[in-house]
Amino acid sequence: MNKAQSEPIPLAQRVSFSNGQDLNPKEFLRPILFGLVEEDLDELAAAAIREEYAPGDIIIHEGDEGDAVYFIVQGSVEVIKQFKDGTERFLHTSGPGEPFGEMALLQEGGRTATVRAAEPLLVLKIPKEPFLNVLGRSPSLSVRVLVRITGRLRDADRQAIEDLSQANADLRRALRKLEQLD
Repeated sequence: MNKAQSEPIPLAQRVSFSNGQDLNPKEFLRPILFGLVEEDLDELAAAAIREEYAPGDIIIHEGDEGDAVYFIVQGSVEVIKQFKDGTERFLHTSGPGEPFGEMALLQEGGRTATVRAAEPLLVLKIPKEPFLNVLGRSPSLSVRVLVRITGRLRDADRQAIEDLSQANADLRRALRKLEQLD
């Protein structure tokens, strides 16, 4: 993991973007986490760590323990599933304003996917403890995380059904070819 920078951000400090624009972490998080009380927003902003990644850098490794949630400030990531045979499957892309890594904070076990920078990437990383503290106090944040996770599960189910249908069709074609050989 090649991080150009990884450091805690004082609450009032601004994050600089590659286009020269500055943004306060609290104000960046406010619309994403709308409904949070100011004290909770302050806690998350104070815990935020600025990290930058180059294209191709791995931010999260599948199987690792969930230690933080990430909010994309600039750039995008690819979420992929890696298989034992060395192949990988693209799951989805996430971009500015979207969080990733929250599922592993809420479940036993490790990260369920690998997340890789698709382009130059700037994220705010919020460690597990402050995120879970706020999540436990905030029905608004809890519902938002629940909706996001159930949406991802629905999409994963839909994709799995499509994949199984395609594999089934391929097997039927192969069976017909074998039957024609007899």
